[in-house]
Amino acid sequence: GAWAPGCRCGKWMGYFVQITGEAGSPVFQAVKNYPDVSFASSALFHALVTASLEQGYVPSVLRAQDATIALAVHGGPGCRLSFALVTSELAAGQTRDLEVQLHWRLRAIYRGALLAVGTEMLQRQPIEALRRALGQRLGPMV
Repeated sequence: GAWAPGCRCGKWMGYFVQITGEAGSPVFQAVKNYPDVSFASSALFHALVTASLEQGYVPSVLRAQDATIALAVHGGPGCRLSFALVTSELAAGQTRDLEVQLHWRLRAIYRGALLAVGTEMLQRQPIEALRRALGQRLGPMV
């Protein structure tokens, strides 16, 4: 594990990353120094994004005292991927600054997924093949 730059909290920093397909099935998950994320939390991220899209927006950053959740969506209807990043590293600071940092990280993960499996596979979303390929190719980078 690594210490967060400038952290005075004395705790190990961690994160959870999840990419979810259109149907709500996780196609990629990565965890480092973070408690296991339950199926309920995983489903909640997908439900939050789906309900928000129906209302015409995607929630960007959600904050709690000890964690921050960033959400992003890539692709259109039928080939949409939802990205969630939960981290304890960036729980303090101005929301706008955190939003910029978190979305930079989410874009890097999205670009890594594109490099790992290509645009066509991301759009078609063959769940098992996507899980296997992202796990093998994106996992070591995240």
